[in-house]
Amino acid sequence: MTGNILKNNIAGWIWHHWTSLLVVQVVAFAASVVFTNPYFINYQYKSYAIVYPYNITSFSRESATEQMLQFLTSVDIKDDIIRKFNLIRHYGIDTTKKNYYSKLLSEYNDNVSITSTEFEAAQITVFDRSSDTACLMVQSIINALNKKLLATQKAKSVETMTMYKKSLDIKKREIDSMAAVSKQLSVQYGLVDYTSESREVMRAYYQMLASSKGGKPLDEAATQIKNLEEKGEEFNAVNLHLKDAWKEYDELLVKYDDAVRDVNKQITYTNIVAAPYPADSRTYPVRWLMILGACVSALIFSIFLIKVFERQKE
Repeated sequence: MTGNILKNNIAGWIWHHWTSLLVVQVVAFAASVVFTNPYFINYQYKSYAIVYPYNITSFSRESATEQMLQFLTSVDIKDDIIRKFNLIRHYGIDTTKKNYYSKLLSEYNDNVSITSTEFEAAQITVFDRSSDTACLMVQSIINALNKKLLATQKAKSVETMTMYKKSLDIKKREIDSMAAVSKQLSVQYGLVDYTSESREVMRAYYQMLASSKGGKPLDEAATQIKNLEEKGEEFNAVNLHLKDAWKEYDELLVKYDDAVRDVNKQITYTNIVAAPYPADSRTYPVRWLMILGACVSALIFSIFLIKVFERQKE
């Protein structure tokens, strides 16, 4: 019974003041329609892309996605986008202020979001009052990421290439030195192949002894045997070392060629699974919600004012 009386009182009170309430609602509606116009409010458009890491070499225990996120949020990429789109002017930053760069980065971070998805991908989201600019900024961030990763990878490859080049030069000097020693022993002592040569010389020497042949051939064989005894092992050791050195040189050359290819390669480091596109409708703010909120707020405020005036009259 009390509830019905209360409802009747409220309904009666509203009916008694319906004219005032209606006028307030009409004014609130008209004002909200006018002041939510794009002329007064900067509407925001959203563009985004989802990318997976690709070709990223791990330099730590972080996953490829975590490394990609680190690069995406780096100051280098932010500065690249700021310069390309002249965001100082675009965001209306006053460069005469001492902390203008901090405000610029704060504005950038408010409008650019880099997050990780549940499937280990990175989502790049940009809000801007121009749908085309938002889309272009997302694509430019991806391009800047590829450029930064390529430069980082190339710098590491240059270090590796330089290291292998130095190793090749050292190994080549070692080979040249051993080759010179081998050539000197070969020319001075008539050594060619220690293993086969020693076997052939000894066979010929003993055959001449068995046949009682003497003279110059026997003396030459004896001299050759003496040379083999004095310099044969040294000659053989030098040649074995030289053979191993050439093998090591070839292995270094393969690694050096790989490093050169890494330096000169032009690749991307992202797989785009959701490409950015210009939004055809604004994301924020939602105009009808703003109008509804304005009308409800005006209604509550008008009821409050009327109640205050009624109490003052009493």
